[in-house]
Amino acid sequence: MIQAALAVMLMSVSADPKPNWPVQFQGNFTEETWFEGGYQRNEGWVAYSYAQRGQVIFRPNGKLNPICNDAKRGYNGACIQQSVGETRYLIFPALKECCQLCDVSCGVLKPTWVTAVPYLYAGLRQINNQTCNVWTLSSDTPDAVGTMASDPDVLCTLYDGGASHTGDNPFHWQMHGQGYSKHPSDSVFALPSICHNAGKCN
Repeated sequence: MIQAALAVMLMSVSADPKPNWPVQFQGNFTEETWFEGGYQRNEGWVAYSYAQRGQVIFRPNGKLNPICNDAKRGYNGACIQQSVGETRYLIFPALKECCQLCDVSCGVLKPTWVTAVPYLYAGLRQINNQTCNVWTLSSDTPDAVGTMASDPDVLCTLYDGGASHTGDNPFHWQMHGQGYSKHPSDSVFALPSICHNAGKCN
């Protein structure tokens, strides 16, 4: 009887879906975070392509992100974090300024990052009217990720516990279904010319 119950439990665990990180996508997000002693909310967009080795994160108010704010303290204009391979740049488009943030352990994530650490399936959640599978990841921070139950190549949510080596803080994204694309344009990953000879961020 005990052996039969254990077998059922093991079958149930093995049947849980594995976390997935889409190999490419572009979409809008609502970001929630705690920064400078208070709750902060930002609306932005992200584009990712592992084939292009590119990632772009646009926030309309850089003051609400510690990395952007550290480079341009108090500036509430747009800030873009763009990763090309292993190098991450900070771009302030309205100011036509760009600097190189870092080039070690701060570039484009591999899609396998979600299974490179122990993970726990947290079940189905309703996120922005989408049914999504959600997992917690036992990384150093830790993190959580969710993808659409009917299409694991659609990202629903991301909780990033922050990373001390880049100066980022924990944040939570809820992706918007409207405008989400699994096929971002290659042009979105082109590094702006102002970054071609960019120096290190102060």
